[in-house]
Amino acid sequence: VGYNTYFTEQGTYRHFIDLIFHTIKLFAFDIVDEYASPLPLPLEIARFLAPGVLIYTALKTMLFLARREFKYFRMKSYKNHIIVSSINSYSRYLIKDLIDKREKIIVVTEGDDITNFEDLERKGVVVIQGSLNDYKVLENSAAAKARFIVLLNENDEHNISTAISAFDYLKEIRNNYET
Repeated sequence: VGYNTYFTEQGTYRHFIDLIFHTIKLFAFDIVDEYASPLPLPLEIARFLAPGVLIYTALKTMLFLARREFKYFRMKSYKNHIIVSSINSYSRYLIKDLIDKREKIIVVTEGDDITNFEDLERKGVVVIQGSLNDYKVLENSAAAKARFIVLLNENDEHNISTAISAFDYLKEIRNNYET
């Protein structure tokens, strides 16, 4: 309505489609519109599809991030879950079996790009980047309430180091709980 009034006062006729397009531009799209409608159908589709795809992508990204943050928030209250360290050929088989048994799973992976694990996240697995040697990661993954912590890193020395860190963390939690 606003653009229709504006263009009428300017003595310029704009087609209804142009009015809709200018209204969309109000939402921070700096789109140059030098042509009056009706344009050829493919062009009309393209000029609406471009901001539409942008809006769709932004919404999908926001929902993905919100869902991930909700899982991170919820995982702190997990009990009797299974924490798996790293993702490799060994752990993928285990994770698949645990998913099939409907277990709650948190995967902690070091240095990997966690965006590569969307397939696991879609199946309900929480994937966090970090090290189980870090007390904050152990705390955030509710390690003290976990049923199992499975260390499947391909480096045995790393697994031993992580086991010692997790043991020390759990011992500290137990001591704080008893006092």
